[in-house]
Amino acid sequence: MTSTMSINSIDNSTIDVARRRLPMEMLSVLQYLDDTDATKAIGTLATACRRLLLFDAPTISDRDTVIDPSSTDLDVHWRTGDWYADA
Repeated sequence: MTSTMSINSIDNSTIDVARRRLPMEMLSVLQYLDDTDATKAIGTLATACRRLLLFDAPTISDRDTVIDPSSTDLDVHWRTGDWYADA
């Protein structure tokens, strides 16, 4: 079963429902959530993973050093790598 979700519809409850019902690959969406929702989503994903959570999110350092602004969505919540590590 495949699920398609719009980035605008991703929230903690959507991730929780997906965790319980769907085998799926999570897309990189944490950068589109505000700090509160991103923290909740990371907690939900960590619980679902139980042992290892590996995810991808562009950081401020990425924006300043490696991202090509002409081919990347820059309308995201920019955070440091430390913010994600502490969430």
